[in-house]
Amino acid sequence: MCNVPNQPQANVSVQVVDTAEQRALCLAVRYEVFVDEQQVPLEEELDSYDDTAVHFLAMTVDGTEPVGTARLIILDEHKAKGGRVAVRTTFRRQRIGKAIMDEVESVAESRGVSVLVLDAQLHAIPFYEALGYRAFGPVFLDAGIEHRKMEKLLKTTGS
Repeated sequence: MCNVPNQPQANVSVQVVDTAEQRALCLAVRYEVFVDEQQVPLEEELDSYDDTAVHFLAMTVDGTEPVGTARLIILDEHKAKGGRVAVRTTFRRQRIGKAIMDEVESVAESRGVSVLVLDAQLHAIPFYEALGYRAFGPVFLDAGIEHRKMEKLLKTTGS
């Protein structure tokens, strides 16, 4: 189970990426997790959304090491898609994924998004369910990995 009450709190700082250096760190984490670990072809991992998405970077609190990443794609006035959520192996089970998703949701809400959708790998569904997401639709393959669509209704704080 991904959300165990006795897990330590994430000891990271999650921020919206605003420099080329930060974006390179995000891509390095994604490469490590998706390409190296999960064997996703690089040409499927990188896509045109990377140019327009809001990227998030989780760093150790001392700022010395990248530990996780995610991105947010604004689909329309009220809907956005989270994705490319990745936490490096040695940092898993420390609630870093939750910290990243909290920031993704906060930014989405501040932009008026009321529905956040994502495509979850099957093993990650319990993690997202613990955060309030609901799975729907059939299982489908993305980069050869089984996924399901999920969504969460957000409280909007933006315009």
